[in-house]
Amino acid sequence: SNIYEVLLALPFSHALILLQVICRFFDAVASLPGGEGAAARAKVLSASASLETPCQAALITAYVHHSEFAATASARPLLLQLRSQMRGLLQAEKDRVGLSIAGFSHLQRVLKRTSVSSLSAAGAGTPKADADRVPSSDKGKGKG
Repeated sequence: SNIYEVLLALPFSHALILLQVICRFFDAVASLPGGEGAAARAKVLSASASLETPCQAALITAYVHHSEFAATASARPLLLQLRSQMRGLLQAEKDRVGLSIAGFSHLQRVLKRTSVSSLSAAGAGTPKADADRVPSSDKGKGKG
């Protein structure tokens, strides 16, 4: 809410400069190396964590100064570039998060399977476990 109040009071000329700075920031984030290694992953994670505020600032600024941007022909290429950059960066972030969620789901299924298997194997020698494995039609019947 504080960012909205600040951007609401920002004059159009400054809003245009802010969007240019945000555009350069997105260029820098997009050019980060995506290689392997802990340092590269740390850079990407730190950059993705800092995407929220600039995206929010760009969207609020475009919303607040919509009429001025519509009347300014020189602002159109900047807005189109911001749109394509934000779309690409946010889609990459969405894919990364989706991949992580899929990985965690797979890991959860594997752990569930192994814990059920280990519980079954651990309980195989106990009389209670043997009694639980008796088919329901045989329960309650005597031996004689």
